Amino acid sequence: MKFRITEIESQVIRTIEWVGQVEEGYGSGTLTVEFQSGRVYNYFGVPFTEIEYLTTAESIGWYFNNVFKGVFGKDYLEVTPIF
Repeated sequence: MKFRITEIESQVIRTIEWVGQVEEGYGSGTLTVEFQSGRVYNYFGVPFTEIEYLTTAESIGWYFNNVFKGVFGKDYLEVTPIF
């Protein structure tokens, strides 16, 4: 399953994309985050349910920096394209 949001009102995050397996509403996958700076990171082992919390937060940037990274910010890889 693939879930992508390209129009995010945030000073921190430009786009997000989650790719993974979901069965009966549960599953985990890789969350790709493109920041307003242009840097791109993959975060691994992100549950699909976390996407709802992230995308419905009052401030996506605040939630990402203060909640998400504390739980899922240890297993990541920068994948920013080099031109």
